[in-house]
Amino acid sequence: MTNIKIHLRGALSDYVSAKDVAMHILGILGTESAQHKTIEFAGPGLAALSDDDKAVLSDAIRDIGAGAVVFPKEEPTKKRSKAKAPAENDIEPDDSDVSYEAIYDIDLSDIVPTVACDSASHKISEIGNALDAVIIGGLNGKLNDIKAAYDIIKGRHVAKDIDAILIPETAEVYKDAIKKGYIEEFIDAGFRIFPPGYIPDNNG
Repeated sequence: MTNIKIHLRGALSDYVSAKDVAMHILGILGTESAQHKTIEFAGPGLAALSDDDKAVLSDAIRDIGAGAVVFPKEEPTKKRSKAKAPAENDIEPDDSDVSYEAIYDIDLSDIVPTVACDSASHKISEIGNALDAVIIGGLNGKLNDIKAAYDIIKGRHVAKDIDAILIPETAEVYKDAIKKGYIEEFIDAGFRIFPPGYIPDNNG
């Protein structure tokens, strides 16, 4: 299996999440270059990412056909997140005898909030560009993602020409978001709330 290495350095800026990192990487790789290949992560920037963040990267890259995603083995003393166990093929890379088709060096501090355009996750746009619709959901529909968006939209309202949609990742996330008052705030801000797992088409 052919390998591609992604070397991360730096740290995430304010309001930048693992989903933004994933979108940035997908924008680099496109839909073809990762097909059936091993994507190996390395570099000091990994220290800025939690286990949940790594799970987001793994899921996003597998969605474009990667055969495996690998991360360096963690130190025994480092506590793992209880939210999600590592995937079976998120293993320690051994590059002692590995040749790489490509090596990408990414400074996390250069990454800005990013969105996927249309249904093609590799077509990305910086969030400051003109938008007419926004969906918070899928890989970024976890409770901590909803909380991060809640902190931004609380007391505000989306522009009248933007269709804003929130899709909690699971029923449990949905219930927790209701209990914490997040959903009510999103409704007040002008969001449409879709049920967990809903996949909107191009017509909403």
